Amino acid sequence: MNHAEPHPQSSVLSTSQPSPSSLARDERGTTTVEYVILLVLVAVVGIAAWSHIGTALLEKVELATDAIRHLGR
Repeated sequence: MNHAEPHPQSSVLSTSQPSPSSLARDERGTTTVEYVILLVLVAVVGIAAWSHIGTALLEKVELATDAIRHLGR
């Protein structure tokens, strides 16, 4: 009984590796990557805007507080 079983490594060797040009044309996952990049950019802009608005708002509140204090004197 001579069963012709392939050598365990032959299946690994017989699988073809994708060529660099086919990898360059492969667009699977690019939409996800684009959305992640966009999300990061929106988050960075949002944090910067929130920081700027928060600082400006704090200055206005401090000015109003000082004005109210001076009214009582």
